[in-house]
Amino acid sequence: MNTNRSLTEDALELLRELISTPSFSREEGPTADIISRFFERKGIAHHRMLHNVYAFNRHFDPAKPTILLNSHHDTVKPAPGYTLDPFTPVQIEDRLHGLGSNDAGGPLVSLIATFVHYYEATDLSHNLVVAATAEEEISGTNGIEYVLNDPQFLEQLQGSRITGAIVGVGLVERGCAWNTDKKSVNWLLLLKYAISWVFTVLIAAGISAFIFAFAIYSPARNVTATAENCIANGLLTNFAKSYTKPVEFQTNFTIIAMN
Repeated sequence: MNTNRSLTEDALELLRELISTPSFSREEGPTADIISRFFERKGIAHHRMLHNVYAFNRHFDPAKPTILLNSHHDTVKPAPGYTLDPFTPVQIEDRLHGLGSNDAGGPLVSLIATFVHYYEATDLSHNLVVAATAEEEISGTNGIEYVLNDPQFLEQLQGSRITGAIVGVGLVERGCAWNTDKKSVNWLLLLKYAISWVFTVLIAAGISAFIFAFAIYSPARNVTATAENCIANGLLTNFAKSYTKPVEFQTNFTIIAMN
């Protein structure tokens, strides 16, 4: 395993490279190349799929469940209020500034460093798969969605189930706090959220209405019996015998029991 110190330095250097390289959505080819070269230097077998790069831990065991480490390497375009050169990584105190340093270069290199740390481990309870994917900022279909549905990726999983994932999704991510125009919101993602909320309410309301109607309109069962039937069945026999005088029963009434 790599030492934590060297991994930290490697992760920071990788982040600087990513910041220095424009990688707008659908134009992530150069940063995908950078990530691929990083894995090559580490001796890690990896796979390139469009602008997505992913790798499996060395001792991948199909019998174990799998945890997916996923973040994206595409960025939005610099906001008008950017005060620094967006493609020049600058460290101010303990922070590294630059376009994509936070969304989502920092999380991505942290996940890659974690993967590298455990890559050679033989005693993991779960498999690890790391995926640096594209088109997250535009909710595109050629990013993580493409990878997870690709036959080659599924074949490499060998039936192992992805039971957990470390991912990130941003709703307000197309600018900074000082950028107040409408481009600061991922409207497509917001629309998907709104539609899902509507469907959730409708489905919940439908299920509640069905249960309520089932309870309210469920037919009651009427159990009727005439006095003659009761006597014939022996239900009133003992009662009749308790009298010393003959008892005349009116037999034209109905006993109704509500269950």
